[in-house]
Amino acid sequence: SIAKRWIVKRVLELGWTIEKFGWFDRRCSEHGRAANKPERIGKKYQWIALHEFLAHMADNLEFKENSWLGKTSQTSLYEGTWQINIRDIDPSFLLKQISESQRNNQKSWLKPINYTFEEVDKQGRIDWIKQQQDNCPDPRQLIELTNPNDATTWLTLEGHYDWSEGNPLEEEKYENPRRQVWYQIRSYIVNHENTEVIYQWLKDKNLAGAWMPESGETSDIFIGEFSWSSHYPKSNNIDSNWTSSTNNPDGDLPHPVIVTTTKYSFNSDFDCSTTDENISTLIPSNWLMKNMKLRWAKKYFEFVDSTNKVVAFNHLDELSPESFLVSKNKLVEFLSENNLDIIWTLLGERQLIGGSHNERQRPLEISGIYRLKNGVIDGEKLN
Repeated sequence: SIAKRWIVKRVLELGWTIEKFGWFDRRCSEHGRAANKPERIGKKYQWIALHEFLAHMADNLEFKENSWLGKTSQTSLYEGTWQINIRDIDPSFLLKQISESQRNNQKSWLKPINYTFEEVDKQGRIDWIKQQQDNCPDPRQLIELTNPNDATTWLTLEGHYDWSEGNPLEEEKYENPRRQVWYQIRSYIVNHENTEVIYQWLKDKNLAGAWMPESGETSDIFIGEFSWSSHYPKSNNIDSNWTSSTNNPDGDLPHPVIVTTTKYSFNSDFDCSTTDENISTLIPSNWLMKNMKLRWAKKYFEFVDSTNKVVAFNHLDELSPESFLVSKNKLVEFLSENNLDIIWTLLGERQLIGGSHNERQRPLEISGIYRLKNGVIDGEKLN
């Protein structure tokens, strides 16, 4: 009640009056409490007052950790706003929308495989699912990529791809069954002496069920804070350590690995300060950032080395796949100097989407294992 009274008093001190803003605020109230809406002037003043009040509390009162989950509430050091979950703007990421120039500059080299679907009848679509690896995109073409603009070579640390069959204009999108292929590529750093054992253990495995370790997701950390801020190591969801844990009923990995990526996410719905959609995208894992000495390039999702050269990036582009890439030369140099290797896993499916329940078929599960051997992407045939 003290906080509420203080905030109302402060809103009036800041200049809100019914004569100035009553008509506007009444119209805005018609939109309810949904995100991405026009917001009342009075609510704007309330946000300002709330943060001022919290600042007074932080300067003058003791801070106690949450007592939920059975933890004893105890006085501790107040370090920043992330501890009370009130961050609502990432000042290092203020992209409002993707510009037309970005939309028109399609990075086709990031998805070099143009998978085509041959014209077939209904039975032909069903038979297509059962076809084996001869009719699957080659994952190696997605793992190692060359930028035609400068002939630089890049390796995909994680990538998500799909190819879908188009439908005739006279049909609704999911009216009849259409063919689709999707791939998920992930990578893991391994100690060189363990590479062969891990590779042999994985190569005959079915990766369906996504039981391998995956990138964690972190929120309330600014992109400009990776990975130096005091908040960063306190996040519970960042993959920063070696792990051998899996959700595989056959058991854990024979040796620990490092997940190479994590996910940056930030929800800006209620302040409407950036893009119209919540951002969730791939960046380097904490371990990779620190050990490769990467730094944020102060430009969206690009990362530089000690010479300020961009050596890792994720294109925030509607026309590009969700993927994170690293310079092949830079990664090979790092792996060699530290007696490390890298292994990729491929999980995918070939399936029919849409149509009636009776027309649906069990998808074909696809798995693959690859490694960088003598500078070349090496791997077995797809399972």
